[in-house]
Amino acid sequence: MSITRRTDYAVRIMYELAQLPHGASLSLRDVCSLADIPESFGATIATFLAEAALVSASGYNNKLLSLARPAEQINMAEIIYACEPEFSLSECARNPDVCDRSIRCGVQTMWEELDAIVVDHLTSVTLARVARGTRSNGLTMPYREQGPASDRRPVDRREGQALTDRIVLPSAATSTSTGSSPSAMNAKR
Repeated sequence: MSITRRTDYAVRIMYELAQLPHGASLSLRDVCSLADIPESFGATIATFLAEAALVSASGYNNKLLSLARPAEQINMAEIIYACEPEFSLSECARNPDVCDRSIRCGVQTMWEELDAIVVDHLTSVTLARVARGTRSNGLTMPYREQGPASDRRPVDRREGQALTDRIVLPSAATSTSTGSSPSAMNAKR
């Protein structure tokens, strides 16, 4: 069983938001560009994430996104369940009534135990850890950039330009509400 595209894209959106400085926002368009996902699909996913209190949406048409909580306080199970509330590795464990064998079958027990292991692991993995590229043994994956997320420069992969000037920092939030900052103008796109 594999996760849905919606869940994969939700994880990508959350990953990109976790790369921003704490409290900063970025337009839906720019987040989708960074995550390599279609903006129309990203808008739908952002709704799921906002309803799960994982993302805050503000600005013009609620298209300015930020993490609702610090990345250290968001675990990967929350992100997956926001998009797949009935996430399970098998239909047998997800819906035992579908199978006449479930009452007497050890296979269902095995799937339920495996689901519990996966959920326990996903619950123990924070978004911050994923954003840093750190493995469960504490080692950083060799192909990841080193340094804090604030040192990284997000680049619009479609336009090939730095997005640093489009990030709305928390101190700029007051100018965003009036729509006078360049970042607020880009968020309206």
